[in-house]
Amino acid sequence: MSYKNTFITISDDSTVTSAIVPVSRNNKPTIAVIEYDLIKNNPYTYSQADVQFKPN
Repeated sequence: MSYKNTFITISDDSTVTSAIVPVSRNNKPTIAVIEYDLIKNNPYTYSQADVQFKPN
C-alpha cells in the first residue's frame, strides 16, 4: 500500500490532544525513532516505502 497526495489525520473520535516524539530504549533507537528522524531531517523526500524499508 502506498499513500500519494494524501493528508492523513487522526480519527474524529480520538481523544488525543497532542503528539510526542518517539524516544530510544536502552540507549538504542527504536524503529519509530529511526523513521521519525529520517522524516524530520528530510521532509518531503521519501515515500512511505522508502521510510519503512530504508537500509541502515
